[in-house]
Amino acid sequence: MDGSFNILLTSCYFQPEDSGGLLGNIVSQLPVRPHMTLMAGDQVYLDLPLFEDLPDTDPALSQFLGNKYQKNFLSDALGTAGLESALSRAPTVCLPDDHEFWNNYPFPQAQLPGTWTQERRDLWASVGQAMYEDYQQGGAPGTAPSFWRFDVQPLAILMLDTRCSRKRDFKAADGLMRQDAASAVLQWEADLIAAKGTATPLVGILAGGQALFVEKPSDTASQLQDAEYGNYDQFSTVVEGALSRLADAGVPVVFVTGDVHWGRIAQAMHIPTGRTSLYEVICSPSRLIDTPGADQKAILANKIRGIFGKRETWPRHSDPPDPPARFGNLHEFTPSKCYGHKGDQVALVQFSRAGRGAEMRVTYYSVHNDAEVKRPVTCGPYPLLPL
Repeated sequence: MDGSFNILLTSCYFQPEDSGGLLGNIVSQLPVRPHMTLMAGDQVYLDLPLFEDLPDTDPALSQFLGNKYQKNFLSDALGTAGLESALSRAPTVCLPDDHEFWNNYPFPQAQLPGTWTQERRDLWASVGQAMYEDYQQGGAPGTAPSFWRFDVQPLAILMLDTRCSRKRDFKAADGLMRQDAASAVLQWEADLIAAKGTATPLVGILAGGQALFVEKPSDTASQLQDAEYGNYDQFSTVVEGALSRLADAGVPVVFVTGDVHWGRIAQAMHIPTGRTSLYEVICSPSRLIDTPGADQKAILANKIRGIFGKRETWPRHSDPPDPPARFGNLHEFTPSKCYGHKGDQVALVQFSRAGRGAEMRVTYYSVHNDAEVKRPVTCGPYPLLPL
């Protein structure tokens, strides 16, 4: 790594909300050119609008959903707003999340008629997988990887597909990801620990389509709304186990993701060692989905608020919450929020050498027309120093 290694992080793009192609304008004007772009899920919303009457045969369904992909991924050719400007900025890794299929995939959803029967779910799942493989991976059917691993010394980077193979059985040994992805996590962990005592120790970078530091919903809520990583036994066994052992060994790790419709940087102290060894960087959304009813209510409340005071810049967006008090198999991590970013956003995550390790800076860019609102905010440096 010469100078800094720069990752452009983005997720959750709802094309109908991107008036005038503002996302592409912001990304094209970044003062630092990224070495890679990580799109951390929900690059499309195949399940919106709600209660949409989807075709129940193929190829009609492929053509219908393919139109949504074309608007997002072939935007320059179509002369519309879309992702093409961001895709052409740097080599890109696309991680899938639920809206590459439907909300809370693979669980049926009351607001989505296309999920009400097993036959229709199977059809939608197969079409969604084919579209993901074609547009986001550029490969033949059945060739999409379940993980991406590459090193930019001193960074050991592992990115996981935790959605395409997800099951409805929380206790299944492969309920969250394919076994080859789980094996990649263990190999990544082994490589990080093996490098610890050498002249070139490594820092771990892990990425997925959902957040680490969030409350675990009940099994009932997770099926009706959103299942989180913590609902799956495989996550506890494989990912939390690896993070715990790496913290024990003094290896710092950064988890990078999107999904939750707010941005946040959090750090977690590992109680047994007394070291801050685990960080989480979230950037979401790039363009927020339209929520009928709730959006109109929020906008009206903001207008009323403006009569008596200052209006909010982002009335439809959520404030970044504090992380849960504990994380990990044995609750051995104590996360805390370092910074929260509200509104449509992209982030530049920069890693540079620092002694025998690295340090991280994160710069958030609001996707907004107002010069004051879109003024970048840089956080850090955060030390990533192996013991």
